[in-house]
Amino acid sequence: MHALRNIGLALLALSLGLTAQAAPVPLPKVGGADADRWLIDDAEMILVVNAKQMMGSDLMKKGGGAAKVKELIQSVEQLKNITDATGLDVTKDIDSLVASATSGKDPKSLIVVKGTFDVDKIKGALKKKATKVHDEGNTSVYELKVQDNVMFGIVKDKSTLVLAHSKAMALDRVKNGGQKGARISKDMKSALSKFTGKESMAMAMLISQDLKKQFAKAPPQLANAIKALNTLTASMMMSDSVTLNITGVTDAEKSAKKMAADLEFARAAAAALLAGQEDVPAFVGEVLKAIKIDSKKENVTIDLKLTKEQIEKIGKTDS
Repeated sequence: MHALRNIGLALLALSLGLTAQAAPVPLPKVGGADADRWLIDDAEMILVVNAKQMMGSDLMKKGGGAAKVKELIQSVEQLKNITDATGLDVTKDIDSLVASATSGKDPKSLIVVKGTFDVDKIKGALKKKATKVHDEGNTSVYELKVQDNVMFGIVKDKSTLVLAHSKAMALDRVKNGGQKGARISKDMKSALSKFTGKESMAMAMLISQDLKKQFAKAPPQLANAIKALNTLTASMMMSDSVTLNITGVTDAEKSAKKMAADLEFARAAAAALLAGQEDVPAFVGEVLKAIKIDSKKENVTIDLKLTKEQIEKIGKTDS
């Protein structure tokens, strides 16, 4: 469960129905191959980041976004640990990141990073951080401690880096990754169908019974919300603005309406609480007002669009 939760934060990420050999799924196209060719079979959490698209957006090129991305990476311990261990510069070296995970008694996790790498530099960084180096023929497998988890890293070539929960998985992905689509469950296919394939970032998560048990002792409102959810998806599109969408699929229309009402109450209450407070930047209120919450059938949606001007205000406030 730790591996699933850690990948899922990442970056803040989870039963299974009938499975079949996957046709291409509408995830962001990455690394010259569809993202579904770099997934764990029957994944309960999938995260795809199209870093090349992000860094090429007007917002990044003209708005000084690269520096903000670096600051964000350094502020999130899990991401910082990975970049420190690999020596990667997310604003220059990485084209895409595909992460997938499962939970349960035998949790699995896999992260595949595609880009343009200085192989010797990355191997040097991995060796420095590794608790042990396993030599498998001509392949070096770096055993890494990432927070509470052990991950195994392999530099496949100058464009592919693999991090997995086990040495066997890492070696298998280096040998067979990118060749065929992963097996994807019926529920996950349904969640992925909400994407267009053009997103800068896309995340889909099955809310498994195991995850619901983890939240059973949480405050009642949160525990009940998690209990009613079946899947959760999030997407971000970056151009000269940022568009965010979060969609939760619940067990019934009644649950969706209640969840939307609770979220809207929380949004309105926060906006009212912060209104007029001199120590709170004005853009915070603007962002809260811009959040749109709705429900349709079993779906609950949260939408937010931040314009270039709003993002510039945030940047000035942070500087």
